[in-house]
Amino acid sequence: ESTMLCLPLLLTAHAAHAFQRDTTLPAAEGLRVDGLNPKRFAQAGNVGLVLAIDNLNPVLSWWVPPPPLQFRGAQIVTSRVMMWEAEANEAFRSWKIEGEDVSFRYQDDWYPLKPGSRYCFTVEYETSDGYVAPRSEKACFEMGLGHSKEAWGQSSWIGSDDLKVLRTEFDISPMLLQRVSSARLYVSGSWGQYYVNGERVSVNESLGVGWTRYDKKCYYATYSILPLLNSSRNALGVALGQGWRDLANFPPKFEAGDLGFVLNPNATEILPGRTEMKGLLSKSPTWTARVVRMIVKVRTDDDGVWHTVAQTTGKENKKMKEQKNDTIWQGTPGPVTLDSIFNGETYDAPEAEKISGCFSPHYSPINASLWAAVPNIGGEAWARRAVMVAQPIPPIRQQETVAPLSIRLVGMSEDGKNGHFVIDFEKNRAGVCRVLLPKGERGSNITIRHAEATMHAPYGYFGENGKFLYYDNLRSARATDSYIFSGASDEAGQFWQPAFTYHGFRHIEIFHWPCGNPTANGVDGDDDDDDNNVFGLPTYALRCKNFPRIQMVHFRTDMDQHGDIRSSNPVVNSFWEMALGSLSSNLMSIPTDCPQRDERLGWMGDAGSSADISALAFDVAAFHNAFLELIEDDMSTNGSIPDVVPFYRYGNKPADPSWSSAFIFIIYSRYHISGDIRPYEKHCGGVELYLENMYRQYERRGGFEGMEKSGIAWGTYGEWVPADVHQRPSATYISAFNWILTLQQAAEMAQAAGDIDRSILYRTNASYVSREFLDVFYDESSSTFGRGGQTELSLALRLNLLDSNETMRVGTTLAKRLEDDGGGWTVGMFGFKYILQSLVKTKNAGAAFDLLMNMADPSLGYMLTNDVEPATTNLWELWDGIHQGGSMDSRNHHMYSTIATFLFELAGVVGNQQPGLGYSQRTPLRLLVGGVSRNISSVCSKTKTKRGPFEFCWEIEGGAGGGAGMGTESQQRFFTTSFSRTTFKATLSTGIYSNVTVPIVGSLGNLLTRNGVYVMIEENGKEIFQGSLTRQTVEISHKPVTGLHRLAYDLQSNSLMFLISSGKFNFQVLQAAINRDE
Repeated sequence: ESTMLCLPLLLTAHAAHAFQRDTTLPAAEGLRVDGLNPKRFAQAGNVGLVLAIDNLNPVLSWWVPPPPLQFRGAQIVTSRVMMWEAEANEAFRSWKIEGEDVSFRYQDDWYPLKPGSRYCFTVEYETSDGYVAPRSEKACFEMGLGHSKEAWGQSSWIGSDDLKVLRTEFDISPMLLQRVSSARLYVSGSWGQYYVNGERVSVNESLGVGWTRYDKKCYYATYSILPLLNSSRNALGVALGQGWRDLANFPPKFEAGDLGFVLNPNATEILPGRTEMKGLLSKSPTWTARVVRMIVKVRTDDDGVWHTVAQTTGKENKKMKEQKNDTIWQGTPGPVTLDSIFNGETYDAPEAEKISGCFSPHYSPINASLWAAVPNIGGEAWARRAVMVAQPIPPIRQQETVAPLSIRLVGMSEDGKNGHFVIDFEKNRAGVCRVLLPKGERGSNITIRHAEATMHAPYGYFGENGKFLYYDNLRSARATDSYIFSGASDEAGQFWQPAFTYHGFRHIEIFHWPCGNPTANGVDGDDDDDDNNVFGLPTYALRCKNFPRIQMVHFRTDMDQHGDIRSSNPVVNSFWEMALGSLSSNLMSIPTDCPQRDERLGWMGDAGSSADISALAFDVAAFHNAFLELIEDDMSTNGSIPDVVPFYRYGNKPADPSWSSAFIFIIYSRYHISGDIRPYEKHCGGVELYLENMYRQYERRGGFEGMEKSGIAWGTYGEWVPADVHQRPSATYISAFNWILTLQQAAEMAQAAGDIDRSILYRTNASYVSREFLDVFYDESSSTFGRGGQTELSLALRLNLLDSNETMRVGTTLAKRLEDDGGGWTVGMFGFKYILQSLVKTKNAGAAFDLLMNMADPSLGYMLTNDVEPATTNLWELWDGIHQGGSMDSRNHHMYSTIATFLFELAGVVGNQQPGLGYSQRTPLRLLVGGVSRNISSVCSKTKTKRGPFEFCWEIEGGAGGGAGMGTESQQRFFTTSFSRTTFKATLSTGIYSNVTVPIVGSLGNLLTRNGVYVMIEENGKEIFQGSLTRQTVEISHKPVTGLHRLAYDLQSNSLMFLISSGKFNFQVLQAAINRDE
């Protein structure tokens, strides 16, 4: 690893030995290697992508499920990790980890991990009761080739922009193959599909390896291929697309002088008001788009040696500074005549016929002139500098297939042979379409255009002038896929799915669909629709005998979804689906901004804003760790970071401070949400360099006061796309907020890591600039920040700069501002993230819930409920998106997915947690029945912490009945006719402590201070307490309950407090007020 660890974690190794185990305890689960899930990769001996890493000091982690009833409350006191080399099949080391930690970093100079070797590990743990759990299932990984040039031997980069299908053949002697125990294909390059002896080995992966800054690092994938190898002759094949290496659409903007790039400082703006296009390439660089680097190795079992049997090779003529063609690899243009992320893909089936069988051994081309030697391009500047790195993130894979909601025939050709269809999939997703091909005439084609919306005012009307879908918000992206028929007898009934593009879409328009033989009256009279119902579609009376049989295929980076929210409020549920969907469509090896238009970049503002909810919803550890590495790759030596990472196409450097702050926000989310301090430890040097750069920018501009007086804003974008531009704060205000917040978070992380000097430095700087922030922007007399807009007040409250009284006064100002604004949203990207939490914090939870439920335009509710373009699995970029058009109008932007963090608070997962969401009895996970607003009657939520998953469900019922069933018959005369029944269930992984708060609800709470409330508490249907609560009640004496450590009444919050840990709990609390007359 290139980045130095500030505080390396040291462990003591112990000899392996056996333990007496209790088989009723659950074994550890969720084993991970550097955040990657081994279960999502091919296992030993199977064909497919294997989990291979280059990190010699990987982090191994796990969690422990909830224990059974008799062990509830158990804590982990020690863990033992046993590791062995798979080929040896016996443990060579065992580590004992004292305490409750469920991860450790492998560091062992005596047993360094060896390239190409496969390792497995298991975990067992001992509880605080003295019991030892069974060993976990094994998790395996292997070491890749490593970074060094020696590791990649004589292999070199080959490729050509004109050659999209490559092949070679190689021999393995029968004697050698008999000795082989494993075989690996190591491959890197642009987007690709890889074949061994005619079989695709990358069948479960979409697109290709992840996006990087190619002059710094290139990811490679590792495939297990032994079952596919033949004795004697073998064939390797590659189909290549441009992917992110497409220079026309993704020109690099990083410091590229030494790569032969020429930057044009006078380039014109591509969009009105967008200055980030300065610096576009004024001439083409030396950069081949379709490239591959590959090695095939086999391991002989008797000596454990890896042998290279095939690779991409070629030699350079250094004297002539030219490259000779590689005579081993041959290439041809192939059937994909167009491939572009933005513009789509065209597949020419007649061209495919010309090279049929080319990926099989002993291939004899029909026309040898179609094939040419593939050039060695290892001399290109980026290729000489790039470091090969085993891909540290999960691959992009299919997640969902979606059948159409509706299929509309909107036109036919004059001869009745071809139909024109518009299809609605209901969901807005990132991906492509999978088509069951009909019978088509040779040379004819079907064309699919993708869009997010149908035509409607103000764009026009559906069908007006032959226009059905709205494409203007795609800008220059054509988003068009085409298939050209070969007319072969076996073509119909096969599936076609584009391989080297993706789109963001809900609707498609299909042109030239073969109708077959239309009936005389123009309607298919056959009632048997079995053939037309492949995807479970409804029956249609169509004028086409054949109607489209098609699915949407959604793919993204393949991470577990561990977060979910389901409530009694359907609007809340819909908001969750909208937020989750917008995130899912933008997890494309990096966090992109949108999936549909000519952008799809790693805009840092979006990535930083959604870092917390990404961690709550998905298993993003490896994903975010890799993105942090990419940020440092684009960081200049002076600490400057660009707006976009990797730095292609758009953006400035240095970035808008609110965009570059994503570097800190993502590290902090790994710490605060997951309790993992290692990302800070790894990037602490970069954090210091970045914050120093920010301080220099601040000083050069004369501080906040100097910026405000000069009128020259600090930042380019500021409060991005606010609902009310008239309340938009200055960019300086937004930059100041985000910078102070990054200083506060960096100080907190440095303190937690024991990095005391840096912690003091960051806290000192935060204190200094916070004082100036208050001096410049705060009016104490009116309890107002800036111009008093929703965003300015919400952000100031988030910084916690005021004492409690002043904080409440500013909260009152915010509530009044909201009232003056008609109870509607005026915020943009940053105000949106914090306004609801700021209202709750200042005891305006009702106003927060009302704002959330607002259905007027503009609002989230309007996005959901409007009758023009109701959102389903997406969030608009613009509040008034359906009324806007043209340059910037995405319908699937994840920057507003931050709403889902508040939904967790609404579900009772309190936002102001200690880091890690519940480690110990001292800092438990805070759960609140009724949530922060108490406007929902029931909800279930779940997510995952470093210590494992947890789930929290509750339901509140109120009604009449005089407290029926509560207490003895004589006691019931004390009760009024008002009572409440509260049920909560908590499922906590072993080691998680939680403090669950159950409020005394409604009018009962008001009566408690005068007369008392009678309470009956049950756990799993068994009564554990029955009695009255008064102002003097503190500790509640109850019957013993395993895992319940404390039951108390808190007068200040007027609530019952349950301290529980490790297990599954089911409590019911019945409350009734005591009659005042008794």
